[in-house]
Parts: sequence; structure tokens; C-alpha cells
Amino acid sequence: MIASSNYTSFGWFSGTGRGTIQYYNFRVPGNRFEAFQNWQAGTIDSSHKWLIGKFKKHGFNSKVFYKEYIYGSGIGLNGSRVVKLTDPESIFTEQEDLENYRKSKEALIYIKFPAK
Repeated sequence: MIASSNYTSFGWFSGTGRGTIQYYNFRVPGNRFEAFQNWQAGTIDSSHKWLIGKFKKHGFNSKVFYKEYIYGSGIGLNGSRVVKLTDPESIFTEQEDLENYRKSKEALIYIKFPAK
């Protein structure tokens, strides 16, 4: 869970970089997995041309996810907070959010995330 001064976001931790904490929004893997399955079936919307190119190049893996960043200057006393949740399904109050979380979890299991 990522908490900033004016919002809370949930994501899948994906690592650290130069002064950053990197994560995927909890909806992204599931949405991309659904798009990948549509692409395989030949039913993907043509407005996703950029995504089609990524699928052709990479197949379905974490390279087709949009990665979000928290920069080092935003982490600290008055900045962002990152918390690891031990029972993430318990925090969702909306059924749609819970279903998105589960769909993303399924997609990440499919690609054996995190890949080493």
C-alpha cells in the first residue's frame, strides 16, 4: 500500500532503483493479462496498438506493465509511506476492487512474478 499526502494506492512491489521505490498499480497486471488473452484470440481493440507491439515483442511478462515510481524526495517524514499488507484481500470494500486484485494476482502467478 502506498500512502501519499492526498491519496492511497495499492500496488505490487517490483523493486528499487536510483532513489526510487517501484511498483505496479494493483489493477494493471490483470488488465494487461485480459488484453493479452484478447490479443491471442484476435479480439483486441485496435486502439491498443502500442500494447500489441509489446505482446509481439515480449509475449506476456512484466515488461508489458506500466511501472509507477515513488522518488526518494517523496519518501520521508512528510512524504509517501509504503506498507506491506499481510492480508490484502481484507482491505477491499468494493467487490470490483477485490475482483481486480484477484485478477492481477492470477496474472502475476501466470508469469511467476517476481522473476529472478
